Amino acid sequence: EILIVSIPCDKMFQPNDTILTGEGKKRIKPLLSYLKNPGFYKVLMVMNSDNTGSETYTLNLTRSRVNAIFDWMDDSEKVNTDYVVPYAVGGTRPYDDVPNNSMANRNKNRRVEFYFVPFDWMIEQAKKGKVDFNKKQKK
Repeated sequence: EILIVSIPCDKMFQPNDTILTGEGKKRIKPLLSYLKNPGFYKVLMVMNSDNTGSETYTLNLTRSRVNAIFDWMDDSEKVNTDYVVPYAVGGTRPYDDVPNNSMANRNKNRRVEFYFVPFDWMIEQAKKGKVDFNKKQKK
């Protein structure tokens, strides 16, 4: 069982920029409580773009953006990022039902996805309805 949290990039970065905005930090902050307890999860953090620009450009942009998020998490909250893997895919992975054929669709495809691969503790919490990525968790 994998928990996926997807956050649109327009809420996190200015167009073509790699500096995490205050709004971006605010959107990621609820996830940080899960990063304080190593051994409950592994997290794959995947940054996606649309297909505008060259393949090299979109890959470099997503790489810089995912590293900006990782660095902020690692520096600002004293969370354990040992189990967090930042991964950039450029514009190669649009949503299955959202082709990059309009500005609205390209905006949807620009996102960061957090894949929480839970260990037993997190699975039990989810079964009890105690996993809510919109509020701070209690142990």
